[in-house]
Amino acid sequence: MVFQMSESNQTCLLEFKPAVIKAKQSEADYDAKVMLHLSKKPAQEILAGIRKGHPDSEFGEPRTWRFFFMDECRRRGKQLFTDLGWPTEMNSLYANLHTGGVETLEHNLNNLCHPEDGGWNHSWAVAEHSEPLDSAKPNWKLIKYEMGKIQTNLQKIESLKGLKTADEVKGGGCESPASLRKYAKNSIGFHQEDLDEELKRCKENNIEVNLDSLLCKKCKLFYKGEYDKGVVSNHTCICSTKVLNTSSA
Repeated sequence: MVFQMSESNQTCLLEFKPAVIKAKQSEADYDAKVMLHLSKKPAQEILAGIRKGHPDSEFGEPRTWRFFFMDECRRRGKQLFTDLGWPTEMNSLYANLHTGGVETLEHNLNNLCHPEDGGWNHSWAVAEHSEPLDSAKPNWKLIKYEMGKIQTNLQKIESLKGLKTADEVKGGGCESPASLRKYAKNSIGFHQEDLDEELKRCKENNIEVNLDSLLCKKCKLFYKGEYDKGVVSNHTCICSTKVLNTSSA
């Protein structure tokens, strides 16, 4: 009778080989050394590291320490936020660093990643992608994000002018220019609503919103309500969105 060892049994035996044991121990020692190193860092340096996405090793090897920074955030949990001076109440508002979207801390802790592993285990995700909302100031990230989306859709509409069939659309695709224009106009409406809501919040709370650095001359007049529709109606810019309601686009 010939005994044939299964692949799983072979793997188990390999784990007992001296070279394998030594390699595993070396890896464990390295991990412990890195975590000890990170445990001594102030909260601001942990925040800076996790926001790099894939921070390089500080020991000189060509590898990333992302997962080490994630584990250090998990280890500190709520204390990391306390040390950063961030609110830890679950109903605290946090703004997304990329879109400016605002959610409660509880929502972010439980929805940014895997819900089954939520809570302070996700402190790294909140730290990487969010920051506390300063309600006394304009939410500039949201304003810029919404304006950028509006501009993209305006440019899309502009590129579709005069086109009648799907074959004429640059890049191909099966949707007609009319459908794509409708989708872009609807998208503009959604982003305009979010932008208007933020500008309204600022106005109601006497928060000054200086759009000068973001707007061109015509659009500054547009937002101030001091414009000639005949001049501005065909002006496609990052902020000329409401004109779309009265234009042929």
